[in-house]
Amino acid sequence: MSRILIACTAGLLFITSHAHAQLGVSAGMNLATMATRTNLPERKASANSRSGYQVSLFYEKQLTERFSIVPELSFSRQGVGLKLEDYHLSDGAYAAQYQLGLSYLNMPVLLRATFGKFYLEAGPQLGLQVAAHEQGAEEKGSIAGSREYTIDRPATDRYRRLDVALSAGVGVKLPAGFGLGIRASAGLLPLTGEQPTHRHEYRAPLRNQVVQASLSYQLGS
Repeated sequence: MSRILIACTAGLLFITSHAHAQLGVSAGMNLATMATRTNLPERKASANSRSGYQVSLFYEKQLTERFSIVPELSFSRQGVGLKLEDYHLSDGAYAAQYQLGLSYLNMPVLLRATFGKFYLEAGPQLGLQVAAHEQGAEEKGSIAGSREYTIDRPATDRYRRLDVALSAGVGVKLPAGFGLGIRASAGLLPLTGEQPTHRHEYRAPLRNQVVQASLSYQLGS
């Protein structure tokens, strides 16, 4: 994780120094949940949002007087409460209720349109899941009966490592290089699915949904 972060940070600094771009940093809070829609009544899921945080390094490269491109590298710590039921299994049933914590290295590339002090931005985001942890309880059933387990475990390999999302946000530039922004992102790839890592694991798709608010500072403003 540290090697990836160092390499990406060095890349941003190199591009900034050669592109006359405006380097910036930001930090703030996020609120995460998951899209849980399924077409099978035997599979049910609900998600409760949890708060987290993110820190970012970005640069803004001016394209025209109004438009700019804003690549960013951010570390995001996000959490969600999940309640899952899957009875559409040939070898038994699965139910669980637990808190899921996820850590991502996210790399959005946003097109920004500025209108005076305000701006709108949107673009794709690539995310790499670097850590996950589950804490709660799960129940596994078979023809022989069911057993309930207390879980408190690393879960990095139980969820898709690579995420792709669409992001959009609004913001305002304040005096002395500071700024405030709000951004939402919606994951396009399921974190779970029809090929589970573990037997009895929930097999319907779960997708990330995150809203974040941040305070930024741009050097040389």
